[in-house]
Amino acid sequence: MPEHTGIAIIDTNCFKYLRTPHEQRRVTASLATADFELRPTAINALEAMQNPNQDQRTRVLGVLDALAAVKPLLPWPRDLLQRATDAISGGCHDFLGPIGGLRLRTDRITTKSCAAALAWSHTLEKTFSEYHDAARKSIQALIRTKPEQAPWDTAPTFLDAFWTTPSQRDTLLQSCWKSLGNAGQAPIDKMIAHPVWRMFLDLEGVAVFERVIVHEQPRPAHHWDLRQLLYLTLRPRRILVTDDKPLFRAATAVLDGRYTQAQVLMWDHFRSSL
Repeated sequence: MPEHTGIAIIDTNCFKYLRTPHEQRRVTASLATADFELRPTAINALEAMQNPNQDQRTRVLGVLDALAAVKPLLPWPRDLLQRATDAISGGCHDFLGPIGGLRLRTDRITTKSCAAALAWSHTLEKTFSEYHDAARKSIQALIRTKPEQAPWDTAPTFLDAFWTTPSQRDTLLQSCWKSLGNAGQAPIDKMIAHPVWRMFLDLEGVAVFERVIVHEQPRPAHHWDLRQLLYLTLRPRRILVTDDKPLFRAATAVLDGRYTQAQVLMWDHFRSSL
């Protein structure tokens, strides 16, 4: 059984508030009192390495190093999807429960490896954006001529009334199933019943709504930022803390009223509640 019933994920942009050991202890102790475990993640490490300012990067990596000394980094989102797939094959459709992680070796992080991480992340984000930008041109043209084709005024309405319906979701999930090396037809019903795959589907959907569907496009949440919500599927009680307004907006749309005991908090709200 997990040591705690709750999990807390803190976005890397909040690490600037955790620079001192005193503040790190205060936050982790307060979370533990409420039965939450603070877990650093592989995404935290990637985002820390991307900082082009060497002094800032060193400070953020120092915070991550301190947090990872207590608990290893949670793995990459793709690894969670693979674990969920394995769980489905084994007949399990609940939370993944206790999970190991990656050991952080800051002594092996070099300027060259940070530049490589930045380039890789930029390539993924560019591909993610270009895919949605291309779709936006055709969809917006259709909406202008046939507005009744897109009656959704909020992300939750879009997710529930369109994105998660069988005609829309099945093709995406089948493609993802094959991309993980699985043969045959994807067990769609079992996938959407599993918290990890359900969350993945919703994250893809909120990205499509904000980047493709809405007329006045907001500043969107980035690819890796959204993927952090997959970590919330590891425990029944879960919190994501961020200082990023686009991520807060998108995560709120996904979580509120749709995932029990799950919430996203801006740092100021979270800090004042400790």
